[in-house]
Formats: sequence, C-alpha cells, structure tokens
Amino acid sequence: MENGILQSNLKLAGSDDLLAQKQFEIMLNSSNNRINNELSSIKIMINKLNEDIHEIKRQLSENASRARAAEPVPAASESAKAANPAEQNKAKYCENSQRPLYGDFKPEDVSVSKIFYFGNKKFK
Repeated sequence: MENGILQSNLKLAGSDDLLAQKQFEIMLNSSNNRINNELSSIKIMINKLNEDIHEIKRQLSENASRARAAEPVPAASESAKAANPAEQNKAKYCENSQRPLYGDFKPEDVSVSKIFYFGNKKFK
C-alpha cells in the first residue's frame, strides 16, 4: 500500500514538473515575441530617422547650391558701389572696426598726439 502511494506521488510530481516546464516554455515564448516586436519597432524607427537625416542633408546641399548660385549677383552690385573711393573708405572703416587700420591715414583721421605718446614730461 505504501508503494502505491509513493508511486502515485511520483507520478503527480512528474506531471507537476511537466506542467511547470510547459508554463515556463509559454512564458519564454511570450517574452521572446514581445522582445522581437519591440526590436522590429525600434528598427523601423531607426530606418525612419535615417531617411529623415538623408532628407535634411539633401535639403542642406540644395540650399547651399542655391546660396552659391545667388552669391555672385550681390558681388556685382558691390563692385559698382566700390567705384566711388569715398564710399570704399567708409565701407572699409565700418567693416574693419574691430581691427586697427594700417597705413592709409590722413591727418584729419587721427591727431598726432593720439598716435605718439609723449608722456607727462616735466623739465626741472
């Protein structure tokens, strides 16, 4: 009688192991499917971002080529303005106000006392 109970307990334990194994396989499959779905959605997003990047690069290159094509037109109008020497000097002074000018000073531009510092000399 005791042998019959032990054998039935072993059969029940074996069926519990089989049931637990099946539950574990089902959980593994569901988690694998969920991970695969997430990975595929991430791949789709990455591909879309790559397409967006290529589109932006293409637009930038088109804008740069348009800017290069439009650039010579203002240069021609500036050369017409540069024909007048007074306007050319004014433009030079305005553009290069951050850097000192060299060489083309006129006496009315800067006084000599501002160019040379003689100090506070007192003779005794």
